[in-house]
Amino acid sequence: MKPKILLLLLLGWVEVLLGQDNEIVVNGNYFMKNEIYSNTLKTDAEGFYFYANKNNLQDKKKLRLTVNAIEGNKVYFSIWSFKNDDKLTNKISKKEYILSKEEFKNLMMPLYDKVDWRVGFYTMPFKLRFHDFNFDANINLGGNLGAKIRFNRMKKDGFALEPMVGVGWSNIKMDDSNSLATSATNIGAFTINTGLLFYVTSEINIGLTLGWDNISGNDQKKYDWKYNGKGWLGIGINFSFSKEEKNTGSKDSNSKDSK
Repeated sequence: MKPKILLLLLLGWVEVLLGQDNEIVVNGNYFMKNEIYSNTLKTDAEGFYFYANKNNLQDKKKLRLTVNAIEGNKVYFSIWSFKNDDKLTNKISKKEYILSKEEFKNLMMPLYDKVDWRVGFYTMPFKLRFHDFNFDANINLGGNLGAKIRFNRMKKDGFALEPMVGVGWSNIKMDDSNSLATSATNIGAFTINTGLLFYVTSEINIGLTLGWDNISGNDQKKYDWKYNGKGWLGIGINFSFSKEEKNTGSKDSNSKDSK
């Protein structure tokens, strides 16, 4: 019985995630999946409607827009950027357009934020100690806060870099080679670090990290650990807790990824 319940919960969780991914967001930024069309507007008593006319295809110009409101089955939005076409942008940006939810979902894709703030968990398999350029392998666990910088806002999981800062805990091995310890022993240390993450997938990424380990004052008096408070360089693996990919930030129409 329990496996069936867990399976149902898992399927429900996946359905929620997929539903969120396809949800239209008020104040959200979007772009058109395919090339856009000129003369694509018709009017009625309510406003301007968007429609496609294949006989008036423009040359691969991407439409950017922001959703202003959702009322019933209608999505109201404004256009704010055309590539290399300021005259046309000024002409159409003063109008508000309307599509049904179904048409909007079929035509538009999220234009994700340039920067996403994220919280994660990291582990560090080994460190290079600057004091004597010695490799040190120990258990390192911690949390970090980062700012994911997207190079292409049209891709949810495209290449991205994330500067980050973190704090954690390290299990330090003491022996006669690095301290006054007469026999091997383990001591806990408080760790602070900063670095840069490189995205492999949306949840897992590899980071190059600069950090410092600090044991307690009493332990340092007792063992005189030679690496206390001294810098190290590490390569770690980070797991992000933040699943949401937002598209309600700055329009940033002049950035490279708006091309």
